[in-house]
Amino acid sequence: MSQPGVVPGMSVELHAARAHLGVSQGHNPGSETQFFDTSGSTNHGTLKTFAFTTASGYAGAGTSGDPYRLVFDGGSDYVALPDLGACEDGVYAYECWAKHPSYAGNSVFMGEGANSGRLDIESRRVRFQVAGTSTVTINSADFTDDDAVHHMVAVADGTNMRLYVDDVLKAGPTALPANIVASSSTNLGYVNGGRLKAAASILAARIYPFALSAPQVAQNYAAGYLWRGDPPGACGFW
Repeated sequence: MSQPGVVPGMSVELHAARAHLGVSQGHNPGSETQFFDTSGSTNHGTLKTFAFTTASGYAGAGTSGDPYRLVFDGGSDYVALPDLGACEDGVYAYECWAKHPSYAGNSVFMGEGANSGRLDIESRRVRFQVAGTSTVTINSADFTDDDAVHHMVAVADGTNMRLYVDDVLKAGPTALPANIVASSSTNLGYVNGGRLKAAASILAARIYPFALSAPQVAQNYAAGYLWRGDPPGACGFW
């Protein structure tokens, strides 16, 4: 079951609040490498090289001040997904709730092979990049590497690309490139040589096979990142 209140129809949803305590849909003891896809599409993630410590694995107490999250060590940690190929027709959306410490460099939240589509931080600003005949990049003008939780959404509607941060349109509409490069993989925390930097973390990540509208981005932002769909105590954060 995907997170209540969120726009349905995503291809994948990985949510650390579901994974943290090894409930039936999540990071299960005895199968520590699986990150269960709560969208219902069975596109489960595989955790690669995590040490399963709070510095390289799941952390948090399930509160707004200390949310459940998957922390990356900045070295080789990443989450491998089936090759969704979501970006190749230029109609899709990448979405994540994440925390990122101050770091003046490139840090990848999610993307597909050969930079077909990529949501990251570059020079301390959220960036959306798509490679094709040319490489088109749009980014937020303000810094978002403050270690606070931010909602980031990259949207491609077949013609244009847009970037939202915390329900504010930060860039776009900007024309997509022609002949978008074919994807070879889909990952969180790694794409085309770039990695998520140490102590950066992802609370929830979703990929949609359609473009989210501005009202839908607002709906997902309003739903927040604390999972409220289980009975009290089921995930340990009530």
